[in-house]
Amino acid sequence: MDNLTVHLAPSVDASILPYGDQTEIDVKTYDESTTPDPHDLVVFSDNNDEILSQAHDWLADHVGVVILNAGSKLNDFLLQEVGVALHDLPDGVFVHQERETHTRLIQSATIGNGQGAESDQSASQRFGVVPTSRSPFDSDEPSSLRPLFVEAVSHLITHKQQGFVSAPETDEFPEGLEYYTFTVTKQDIRSLPYDNEDIQSVTISFDYHFALFLNDPPHGEHYQYIHLREEVRASPGELAWTYNDTWSYGAMQFHLELENSLDHPDIVLEETAPENEVEKTEVTDTTSFDIGFSTTDGGSGQFGYSKSRTHIIKDWEIINESTGNDSSWTYAQNTPYDGKYKKNSSFCKVCNAGEFGGGVDIGSIPALSRGTLTLDTQSVWRTQNVITDPVTLHTDYKWWFSAVTKTGFGCMPHWWWVSNFFGVDIDMSKVPEKNTTKQE
Repeated sequence: MDNLTVHLAPSVDASILPYGDQTEIDVKTYDESTTPDPHDLVVFSDNNDEILSQAHDWLADHVGVVILNAGSKLNDFLLQEVGVALHDLPDGVFVHQERETHTRLIQSATIGNGQGAESDQSASQRFGVVPTSRSPFDSDEPSSLRPLFVEAVSHLITHKQQGFVSAPETDEFPEGLEYYTFTVTKQDIRSLPYDNEDIQSVTISFDYHFALFLNDPPHGEHYQYIHLREEVRASPGELAWTYNDTWSYGAMQFHLELENSLDHPDIVLEETAPENEVEKTEVTDTTSFDIGFSTTDGGSGQFGYSKSRTHIIKDWEIINESTGNDSSWTYAQNTPYDGKYKKNSSFCKVCNAGEFGGGVDIGSIPALSRGTLTLDTQSVWRTQNVITDPVTLHTDYKWWFSAVTKTGFGCMPHWWWVSNFFGVDIDMSKVPEKNTTKQE
């Protein structure tokens, strides 16, 4: 396999690349004669109008682009190329068109500290979050961009290995159906400090898979569907300290809330998955709906779109709290005890006297609470008529931990939380109405 070629604009410092000294990466300086090949990576700042104007053709040829120092021009570019505009501009974005109708946008990570209070000690003690945002042009350590380049490089290397144009999913859509798909990826990395010494990094990643469809049969109503599949991977990381593989100090996850909201007078939430699930080892969430369309020969067609995903939920439970236009879920441990956060109650139930000052008997904690929780939700919205203006999606999460820290010859329980929100404008003109005259 050929190496991945990374073309850096002259103003970009090569030290921001995490793999600069590895053999599978060839780093070159971009100049006017550069012609990137499919699945190459071009890195530049959005203040470079010349390169930005060429990025449209590069994406069509499946070249990946990383745009740094995001400014006002970035959202115009993203609306045209991806179909979304970001409410909060990150330090950098990665965009790659995986196939003709599917584009992936990867944001840079949010880097910061966890926040919370000591539930069993002093509820007034707070640990604030101050996300950092370091620019590669004014910092010797642009750590907030490292996850972005890790994603970009590994993503493109995978595509080079698999062939010219490849993607995790391939949907077979009939000719004549108007549709558009894209994925937005977001990652948050936070550090939970212990005794000003031990630090545990927690990571949560989101893949928002969007599919837009136009329902426009020659007879009947015309409207659009918005299907969102949200993949989440939440990991508390390696425990801050472990004694004899049994007693530990650190943070473990016990409660995660997810919410997605489309606030528009002409849009209604039609379907969500999964439903309430308790005492299951694994859960399968499924959504399906039918789309009418006009065939290329003037006839009428119907396509059934369905998505089904299975994930492990052993010792955890799911509560579907969707209401109105908001899809919402709570995931929480329920064995050996209820892990749902309750305000002003004792949330830390894992502290134990133990040996040599105590800690957590990690054998009593479910694997999902100590390891990576992978989950999948689905939401289906339907418009009342055909919309051409962008619609706004708000997503947010709250992620709780039960944590135990060392205190001399004892231990101190805490609870911690991490939260964040994410807003995008979705360009509904990606699935425009074709038949302006409906036949009754």
